[in-house]
Amino acid sequence: MSLLLGTGGSRYPFLLYGTFTTANGGLNGHVPDYNIAGDSWTTIGNTTANIASSAAQLGDSQPDIVTVGVGSAEHRIKVTWNQGNSNRLGIINRFASTGSYVFVEASGDAGAQLQLRYYNGAFNTTASTAVTWSDPTTMVIVSKGSTITAAIEGTTITISGVVTEAQAASSIGLWGWAAGTASFDTIEVTRA
Repeated sequence: MSLLLGTGGSRYPFLLYGTFTTANGGLNGHVPDYNIAGDSWTTIGNTTANIASSAAQLGDSQPDIVTVGVGSAEHRIKVTWNQGNSNRLGIINRFASTGSYVFVEASGDAGAQLQLRYYNGAFNTTASTAVTWSDPTTMVIVSKGSTITAAIEGTTITISGVVTEAQAASSIGLWGWAAGTASFDTIEVTRA
């Protein structure tokens, strides 16, 4: 577990580092503190994502998705988030298109679950495990080849053979879906 979560701080060089401490407003077009790819955050569809109280906030009756390129499909994402009153939130670790992406979701719908899911026109759950967490929480996802490992509060799930189209995708994202607001405070992306 300590290898996945890391010890003594972040590894360098960052592919992306973001804190969302700029003025309140829309998240679309927001430039991360550092991004080796030079991309800014892009909202997908009817997303109501914004920056408020030094956090990226997502939550709607349909999936809120914001993405950003990081320049590599093999990476380690570390995110601190607050679930708040949202019953679903997650990290998109490989985003190829609105029709193909892989994400890790923390869901409170049917009991607390950490799920590794992908979307290819329909939502599919590949792995799931019971988990408990409290706000704020740190989630770590490592994507290397076809293997994706996710950890939250000491629970780890691993999946192999992810969606082929998304395996080479070098964009990541934040994902929220619920009648409530989830907030993401800090995101760090390093090479896996």
